[in-house]
Amino acid sequence: MVSPLDLVKEHLAAEDRRDVAAVLATFAEDCIYRIPAYGIDLAGKRDIGDFYAGMFRSFPDFENVSTKFHVAEQAIFVEVVTERTHNGQWGRFGPSGKHFRSSSLAQFPVTADGQLGGEIVHLNPAHALHEIGALPSSDVFDVARRVRGPLAGRVALVTGASRGIGRAIATGLAEAGADVALAARDAAALDDAAQEAQRFGTHVETFVVDVTSVAACRELVEAVHARFGRLDVLVNAAGGTRRGPAAQMSEADWDAVQDVNLKSVFFMCQAAARHLPVGGSIVNVASLNSVVGNAWAASYAASKGGLTQLTKSLALEWAADGIRVNAIGPGFVETDMTAAVFADPAKTSAILQHIPMGRLGKPADLAGAAVFLASDASSYMTGQVVFVDGGYLSV
Repeated sequence: MVSPLDLVKEHLAAEDRRDVAAVLATFAEDCIYRIPAYGIDLAGKRDIGDFYAGMFRSFPDFENVSTKFHVAEQAIFVEVVTERTHNGQWGRFGPSGKHFRSSSLAQFPVTADGQLGGEIVHLNPAHALHEIGALPSSDVFDVARRVRGPLAGRVALVTGASRGIGRAIATGLAEAGADVALAARDAAALDDAAQEAQRFGTHVETFVVDVTSVAACRELVEAVHARFGRLDVLVNAAGGTRRGPAAQMSEADWDAVQDVNLKSVFFMCQAAARHLPVGGSIVNVASLNSVVGNAWAASYAASKGGLTQLTKSLALEWAADGIRVNAIGPGFVETDMTAAVFADPAKTSAILQHIPMGRLGKPADLAGAAVFLASDASSYMTGQVVFVDGGYLSV
């Protein structure tokens, strides 16, 4: 069993490693962190004082200024004023390299036999950490938002996550602090995408699935909810197209595009809505072709136009439940699906002439919009399509 002193040392060492997740994981909503301590003989005030003072003395940049004891029947409170010079890795938050004085209050529960009988409770550590320059704010929730990311503690499910826009969005959500479930048909590509998302230290899992199956959509959502314990964000990024003259398009080709671009989105939304909490967010990946026609891809344009109206309709229906439904409208983005179009220099040149920013989009260009729509930053938005198109629709 790890001793309480070692646990405290690990906690403080995490500050110097800039391991914010390890530091903040010990905080509760009332700005309290708890250290389990059972069967430790600290019945006397001097013993407890030595223990607590020793915790600070174990780090060379701590110096105790004063110690006060407050004795109650079932607990002893120790108030320690410490002085610290902080020159460690957290110095980038500032102020740093100066002496800071802060006070902290620790509660030591004592049982009838004089042993520690529960948890050492350190009150308001966020303030103390801020004072010594270890955190940029005394508001632990502000710290969590700024350092851990706007989606910290949330779970996101991304379909079509093995490549292209879906993969970039999944990575962006992980970078913003979300735990992410990646879903797609290609197991090998999913594993590659997962490795990329895992670089940001959040929990990432993969689910091999074909979302054109309604049953698979429902099973996927249930599996993700079971594995992660919750679901806060759904991103529908699975998509595809079949290009060719409208006069020659087969029923099978038409249905294939509608199944993945529109039908799967509806049933993924339906399944997810049963688990999304108040504040939950659905982000659909639409297209410029939601509002602009596309010769040689009528089925694709029809599916994306339908997706926009589906987004608006679900937004209206679920607003009262606290679930937001929005969409991203990518412009001309370089992906596997668009490679054939951009392989033609003449077509590419014509497209670029219509884009004020003068370049094609990259999948990563969509990640920021997805994080925005998934987070509380867009808490008063629903039923909207945010076009990320380099200014194409402004011309």
